Amino acid sequence: MAASSPDGFRYRMWGDHAMFAGEAAAVEAARAAHTSRRAIAELLAKGDTDIASRQIFESLPSHVELRGALLPLREWQDAELRDLCFGRLFGRPGTRVRKMVLGLLARNLGVPCEDYTDLRERLGVKTLV
Repeated sequence: MAASSPDGFRYRMWGDHAMFAGEAAAVEAARAAHTSRRAIAELLAKGDTDIASRQIFESLPSHVELRGALLPLREWQDAELRDLCFGRLFGRPGTRVRKMVLGLLARNLGVPCEDYTDLRERLGVKTLV
């Protein structure tokens, strides 16, 4: 379950092609998208809008339920997600072997395309590759 504030309405988050599996999450996402589009349209048409970026961000999920309590995303990451990813998912021997095999077979996997690298350089962002 997720919420946009510590005492906010709780709804189940769905993702990766399944957002509409949960009506409440779809409504929250649609509300945030609508507000964002409206702000952009007003800025383009009038050069100003009454919608603050904070208003849009406050409608996005910022808390996750863990054992009945809503935690801020950062606390949830430290308490649950980090162990799930590094311990139980990516730390498994089978996952490490797959990563090694993919690294040998697909040497360009994970290497950004030239357009991406060029854009980052023009924006002054350091490229890791």
